[in-house]
Amino acid sequence: MVFGFIAGRLSERWSEKGTLVLGLATTLLGAGGLLVTAALHLPPAAMVLSLLTMVSGVAATTPPSTSLALAHYPGIAGTASSLLGTARFAFGGLSAPLVGLGGAGTAVPLGLVTLACAALAVTVYALLVRPHPREAEHTTARGRPVDRVTAAS
Repeated sequence: MVFGFIAGRLSERWSEKGTLVLGLATTLLGAGGLLVTAALHLPPAAMVLSLLTMVSGVAATTPPSTSLALAHYPGIAGTASSLLGTARFAFGGLSAPLVGLGGAGTAVPLGLVTLACAALAVTVYALLVRPHPREAEHTTARGRPVDRVTAAS
């Protein structure tokens, strides 16, 4: 909760995409640490630290990713937000059985699944999140910058 709050404030002062990249990197680091901790049978404190790092990164990605996803759909923001929430639960429901395949005696499957999901998120960001060519085109109306794409619609 704290990291989600910090990410929301950081997005306002820094940039949404920069905050999202920082959150994805933190998530990837924590997931990698989780796999290493489980594979090497490190003490529980290392597992807790890895989990804290990973979920802090996930919490940091939520505000900017939601904002970026809804930015181009102001007319259906409620529907788009519902779809985002459903997608989060659907991916959780699909990945949970994969973690259980390894049995209760090891956390290695948890590390593998979380690292794979974090790597997939980074890959999707790298492939799909690009600046829109017309995002940089701004004009001023009543002293405020306005995106021409938004102003025309």
